[in-house]
Amino acid sequence: MDSSSAELSQSGQHDAHEMFISALNGIHNSLTAHALERKKLPACPWEGEHMLEHLHEHAEQPSGARVPNRAVDHVAQCPCVIHRTFCGRLQSSVTCLACSKSTHTREPFLDLSLQVYPMETNEPDDSKKKRTVAADSKKREKGTPVAETSAQSLYASLLRYCAKEQLPEASYRCSHCLQSSKATKQLHLYQLPPVLCIQLKRYEHGIGTSKVDARVHFPLVLDVRECCTGAQETDESMDPFAYAYDLFTVVVHQSTLTSGHYTNFSKWRDAWYRYDDDKVTRASIAQVLEARAYQLFYLRRRLRNQPSHGVHTLSKSST
Repeated sequence: MDSSSAELSQSGQHDAHEMFISALNGIHNSLTAHALERKKLPACPWEGEHMLEHLHEHAEQPSGARVPNRAVDHVAQCPCVIHRTFCGRLQSSVTCLACSKSTHTREPFLDLSLQVYPMETNEPDDSKKKRTVAADSKKREKGTPVAETSAQSLYASLLRYCAKEQLPEASYRCSHCLQSSKATKQLHLYQLPPVLCIQLKRYEHGIGTSKVDARVHFPLVLDVRECCTGAQETDESMDPFAYAYDLFTVVVHQSTLTSGHYTNFSKWRDAWYRYDDDKVTRASIAQVLEARAYQLFYLRRRLRNQPSHGVHTLSKSST
């Protein structure tokens, strides 16, 4: 593990998500640092060896800065195993309400972070009111928060993440009509990664820090078509597997905010197992689905390197 990484550079405890991102960045940097030393790179059966020559274009400079004059989309083109496995792209669409014109920008992502909201408790009314005010005062990331309930849905959280939101009045100047006007912003999945990683944000940071231990219902099969660009207008939207992801790992954080223990459930050859340090036991599907997940990992059911019309897969020809 790279202890000099931005995720692990500070002292103190670090959570599983920080370690995960640090591991991805560390492997990527190791591969690109030795891009010209072919013997240190794994074989890439999905493409010719000429792609290895492009790895040095994605390597970090000594200062930590990326190679200049490269578009953001270029990051998603990196042929290293990390970006070929985990990297997708989000499309942000801003629509001017004065002229109805839209502008689109695309950014790569290695995982999605979805908000989890506090569950109902039997707190006194006064305490519950204070917590509600604190939650309302916190800036919302995407969409409208659901009411506090004892259980939430991963799919609903994903739809909120991609929900259309109103930008503050006069905060947007349209490049088409050249007016400062009201506008809306919406995120979509533009390019689907082979492995979709989702973090459930269970830590609230305000005056104090608290952990949200609400249960989030998550499916064994996640269909993301409603969150993809153009999914409703293409023939591919009729394919039941085009947007399907199968769950294969669940990371669970037990105990409190400042201390605790991580376990995980992982699927291997149609069977689920629970990993608790050095103890590995068989687990039922019911145990998996009842877990209070912190991270979820889904494998795309249809893996291929050919571009589609409605949503783009990871391939050099898809951009």
